[in-house]
Amino acid sequence: MDQAERSLATIQANLEDSLKTTMAKQEELTAPGECVKRAAAKVEATTKLSEAKAAVGVSQEAKLAKQTALQDAKKVLKVASTTAAAAEKERSTMVEKKECLSKALASDYEMLKVGAVPALAKTALRTLLSLAKEHQFDPTLVQSFTMAGKRQKPADRTTFEEMMFNSFKDAMDRQIDQFTHGLAIGEPALAQKTAAVEEAKVAVKAAEDALAAAEEEVLKTQATQKEMTKGLKEATAFATSIWDEAKKACDAADMANRALTDFKEKLLTKFSKLKEKEPEPEPVAEPEPAPEATEVAAPMADPEVIAQAAGPAADPA
Repeated sequence: MDQAERSLATIQANLEDSLKTTMAKQEELTAPGECVKRAAAKVEATTKLSEAKAAVGVSQEAKLAKQTALQDAKKVLKVASTTAAAAEKERSTMVEKKECLSKALASDYEMLKVGAVPALAKTALRTLLSLAKEHQFDPTLVQSFTMAGKRQKPADRTTFEEMMFNSFKDAMDRQIDQFTHGLAIGEPALAQKTAAVEEAKVAVKAAEDALAAAEEEVLKTQATQKEMTKGLKEATAFATSIWDEAKKACDAADMANRALTDFKEKLLTKFSKLKEKEPEPEPVAEPEPAPEATEVAAPMADPEVIAQAAGPAADPA
């Protein structure tokens, strides 16, 4: 009996705990504040999604601006590189022409002036005249120098022709000096243009880094937007599911209440009645009867035997 009481008490305690839990859930879900709380959560999620979308728009605009800045930086680099390349080409040309004049003055001119074999003298004169034409020497000087240069022997030249040699050399020296001066003037400008190229390269690198950071920010804001979209979906489902959850909680509370009621009204009542009922007296064993004398019954006579013993019956009179 005691073990049964303990078992029933445990069952009752479990049923009461279950009822308490389901009632608390029911009160939580049916409270006015729960609906307001869920609606507020949905509004908050909507606001966060709107902010995330705005952030995506801002980051995309920033990315577009960085792309434009990179394009502009590349254009500046291209112009600077073209300008520097042109200046370098001009410098190289002046250096080449100066060296060509200097070389011709040291070899062809000197060989022609001191006299040389006809073949060499002819080649040297042709080289010098080609340079004179290229650098636009005075035509009269060129014509006079041509006549003087055709005289292979210095002794055959007139004083005027000797003067033409000197005048031609002066013209070549002046042209060489012009190249020297041009190179000296152009050197700082070339250095500036070269520096401008390096600065433009640095600007391009900075623009590329800025664009990469902007692209990363776009990906970051897009991920946040995706997360906020998911959050709004969950908040919406959470807000709209309150009625279904409340119904389930009420049904669960009703079932727990019925289970506890049935337990108390049926099982506990029966148990209490059984417990309160007086126990029936134990049956008393009756004594066994004493053995009595057994009478022997006389055997019943057989009618035929009796008839034979009586003999034949007398005939009636």
